[in-house]
Amino acid sequence: MLVELTDIKGETWWVNPAYVRVIREKKGRTEIWVTGHTTVIRVERPVAEVVTEISVALQGVNPMTAVQAGVQQAQNAAATAATSAAINPAVMG
Repeated sequence: MLVELTDIKGETWWVNPAYVRVIREKKGRTEIWVTGHTTVIRVERPVAEVVTEISVALQGVNPMTAVQAGVQQAQNAAATAATSAAINPAVMG
């Protein structure tokens, strides 16, 4: 589940909690480092609130979901090809 964050400039960021590397408080603001982003997201929210929101969202993230979906898609494609070949032998050449 993506987390919506609005930075100190008013820009909205949708962050995948699986890619959050660091959350810290600095000068009364909360800073969030996200893998793949070159900029730090700074928000005017308490660090504990941001950590809680990221943690709750992270509970719904399964890092294997994308891998499993890709495997399932490949298996479905192979099954479709096999069915087509069985119905029409010319498909196999």
